[in-house]
Amino acid sequence: MDAAVRGFAALFVSLLTADALWARSLAGSHTVRISGPLTNPQEALVIGNGDMAALVTVLHHEMVFQFGKNDIWDSRHDNVAADVVLKHDDLIRYERDYGFRWDGALHARPTWLNKPAGMRDFTEQPPSYHNRTERSLQAYSGPAPKVAGRVRLVHRGLSSTTIETSLDIARGVLKTRFGFRNGALTVEAFVQRDANVFRLRYAVEGGAPTPMLILEKQPDRVDPAMPHPEVRAADDFHATITQTIPAGFDVPRFAWHLAGSFPRQQLNGIGEQAIKPLAYEVQQPQGALQSGTREFSLGIATDRDSTGEARQRAIDLAGPDPARDYDSALEAHERAWEEFWSASDIELGDKEIEAVWYRQMYLWACHVAPHAQAPGLGANVTLWDAMPWHGDYHWNMNVQKNYLHWLPANHAKWMDSYARLIQQTMPTFEYLAKLTFGLDGAYCELVTIPFVPPHRAHVHNRWGRDLGMTGWVGQALWWHWEFTRDRDWLARNSYPYLKKAAQFYWGYLNKYQGKDGGIFPSILSETPGWNAGFKGNRNVITNLVMFRKAFQWAIEASTALNVDADWRAKWKDGLARVPEVQFGWTGDRAWVLPDKDFPKEKAGNRARTWWARWAVFPGEHVDGDEDDGLAAAVRNIAGDVSKHGSEGNLSGVENIIPWLRLKPPGAFEGVRDVMLRHRLPNDLAHTFGREAGYSERLQWRVVEDNYLGVFGTMEMLLQSQGGVLRLFPVWPKNLAAKFRLAARGGFFVTAEWHPGEGLKAVIRSNAGLPCRIRWTEAAAPGVTAGGQAVAIRRSGREIEFDTRQGVDYEVTSLKPEVR
Repeated sequence: MDAAVRGFAALFVSLLTADALWARSLAGSHTVRISGPLTNPQEALVIGNGDMAALVTVLHHEMVFQFGKNDIWDSRHDNVAADVVLKHDDLIRYERDYGFRWDGALHARPTWLNKPAGMRDFTEQPPSYHNRTERSLQAYSGPAPKVAGRVRLVHRGLSSTTIETSLDIARGVLKTRFGFRNGALTVEAFVQRDANVFRLRYAVEGGAPTPMLILEKQPDRVDPAMPHPEVRAADDFHATITQTIPAGFDVPRFAWHLAGSFPRQQLNGIGEQAIKPLAYEVQQPQGALQSGTREFSLGIATDRDSTGEARQRAIDLAGPDPARDYDSALEAHERAWEEFWSASDIELGDKEIEAVWYRQMYLWACHVAPHAQAPGLGANVTLWDAMPWHGDYHWNMNVQKNYLHWLPANHAKWMDSYARLIQQTMPTFEYLAKLTFGLDGAYCELVTIPFVPPHRAHVHNRWGRDLGMTGWVGQALWWHWEFTRDRDWLARNSYPYLKKAAQFYWGYLNKYQGKDGGIFPSILSETPGWNAGFKGNRNVITNLVMFRKAFQWAIEASTALNVDADWRAKWKDGLARVPEVQFGWTGDRAWVLPDKDFPKEKAGNRARTWWARWAVFPGEHVDGDEDDGLAAAVRNIAGDVSKHGSEGNLSGVENIIPWLRLKPPGAFEGVRDVMLRHRLPNDLAHTFGREAGYSERLQWRVVEDNYLGVFGTMEMLLQSQGGVLRLFPVWPKNLAAKFRLAARGGFFVTAEWHPGEGLKAVIRSNAGLPCRIRWTEAAAPGVTAGGQAVAIRRSGREIEFDTRQGVDYEVTSLKPEVR
């Protein structure tokens, strides 16, 4: 085991003591409380363990727990990639010899100046992919995540029934109280952190009615050929529901199983109440509850999540007696949540932003788990049996947003989910590199669908041909090395993809780079179109940034691992051949070119310059806080964040974070306004934009945009791009704040800012690397270790000091002026 990893392990143990209790207390102060019914699934509360989750809605007469699981997919994809792909060599030849054009308009078809006889037409995507619900609710086809099933607790409540619901995010436990005239029904529920088990406890007080408990899986709502669910009762208190998806399009048969273990308590006058299996559900009818509480447990298992017979595994998860296991399961569940919260925390003078961070960290822990299938667009809270874009993996921005925050939040283990997804998809990446370009290495298309064999991969001949995505996919893998310095993880999980991506880029330059050194043809992300002479398709900024980054990562990783010296020499040559990003100034207005042929007079238009911000983030071509060069040009173009945040669309990963790194005037206020304005009322979700944006996507709960509340808040408090720590870089000097977060270089930072006391920080070095801190105050800070002064070096806007692994370094500043 690496020494850096041992350092993290030691730190982890220490955090499970007093720090764990403090962090849990802070999370507990942000319990979500709702009075009245909660009916819109977009606002539904979530309980989950990162693999399995439930959307919880509360009506006057029932509670509904709708379950999803990250690996429950109909992955049958009626597509043969080789039959639909427009190969790159052909694209270039068709444009040159036959005047091939393909306009960027959404539904445009290719045109030809001189189309050869018998030449087939090309489409943007296979017909089965056209199912976007915001345009039509017509019949669906093709792959999609599926609803796993539901548990309903039905009672005789009326519109006069009072409802109080709380979600304790510190413990991952939901409670609801239904108030009746002569009593109350209280409900407690959670999804175990350590197993795919849902547990429910309810109690009747006074003369309140006893509810009916229902476990159900309705027939598929979009595929009439799907086999109906199979209900089987094992005995009077145990039953399973199995949903099977037949084999098709080279995807094997797949099934999942819901196993219910129902209450066994005595009821007045009629003994134990047996279950009642029906066509698509299992009921435990109402009766007069004699006393005490009743418990129910649900286990979910699939053919994909483990080995062994899945139905029996679901039965074993549910257990023989839900009452016997409930308390011990709850205790273990609470310990697991305590461990989660112990890794990092924040405490802010701005309680609204603090609440957003804790509540959305909680959500991410419900949607992502180290051991589980990575979430797609719909994650494990699928609203319906189909959704826009098939709930797939979109690699131009969407997938990565599920992982941006885990490393600075000190949850490096959660990156195992991303690494597993890359490993799962690598055969498709390699197949498409060979099929589309005739090259070795890995090429990332716009879209992949899980569990689909490579030869049936999805192909986007126009929207998807952004060469920069191949590098962008590797960024999170590289970040893991930067934050942890875990060499074993680098070798096992990061380097295989980083190497393949750099090999593909090297091959691409050798085969396609123009005589003028240009990289072509490629689209700019989500800005499609193949134009005459490939105007607009040369030296696209995302390509220039990510070709460079991919070569740098592969060079540094191979050096750290002491492997592939021959390839390292090639990658260094490739790096030297990547053109620079073109930018400049006309008077006091800057411009940044998105591609080689873009008019400079339009390249400074602040309404349409997302590509310039992309160079700051996610591209990290520059750090963002430089005083000159490209960063200064982007800062000039970006302007006021508030003018962009009002667009009601957070989906672009380059839309918000760059302002926090560029730090133009008003960055904190503008980003704060956007973060709070795009919340749904219970603070638990960000979406495209309240009433305006989310209504267009009623079949898609936009899980990915919760990255902003977590990652954006941490970027206000701590940044470390370029290996330089920035403490409270975008935090108002008149507001107190403290945090415990991770930084690149293997550092764990505990820092506090108080307007009357200044800065105090403790920086633990887990890798023993030099520590560099951005420092713009005239007076240098004091740095000590174990009470002894540490020598610091100052150069320009930075201070630097040497560190030893496992040692804490205290950094303090003089009392500052409040500004």
